[in-house]
Amino acid sequence: MKLYYFVPLLVVGLLLFGCTAQQPQVQNPTLAPSYAATQAPSATPTPEATATPTPNPTLRPGGAFVPESTPVPGEVISTPTVTPTPTPGPQVQEMQINASEWKFEPNTITVHKGITVRLVVQSLDQNHGIAIVNSDWGFQRELMKPDWNPATGRTNLYHPVTIEFVPYETGDYRYYNYASAGSGASQMYGTLHVVD
Repeated sequence: MKLYYFVPLLVVGLLLFGCTAQQPQVQNPTLAPSYAATQAPSATPTPEATATPTPNPTLRPGGAFVPESTPVPGEVISTPTVTPTPTPGPQVQEMQINASEWKFEPNTITVHKGITVRLVVQSLDQNHGIAIVNSDWGFQRELMKPDWNPATGRTNLYHPVTIEFVPYETGDYRYYNYASAGSGASQMYGTLHVVD
């Protein structure tokens, strides 16, 4: 065989081998057109081709490349559940009541049942008393001027009296002055409103 026949065959064979070696091997024939279209080299890159990079695709059932962020119909995507931290409710409901001739201020107080109530009661002018009649948590206290107040070093101030109780039933309960003997003492009262 002559060499001049062999050289053109060799060149054609190398060209054909080089072209087929650069072509990607595609397992799924349905993907070949779209894959070849995305991988074909272009002579001059367009701004669209260089501006947005393609995310790493994943081959999903059905033979289509789907970006990771795109859900496949019927696929369950689990998201972490955030449980809010419960804020604790009040452990003590504290109220200030001032007693003076002939009234309590405030004369209406609203509290929640089942939670400790702390009343800080102070007389502003003379000896008074405060009471609520209830067999389970009622109270009766006198608001008297002390002989000497160690906190201030004076004798003309009334100590605040702290009363704590837990109301277990809803309803309205009257607190009243039981210790004074003046003309307006019978009208000196207020209402404790207990709600759920």
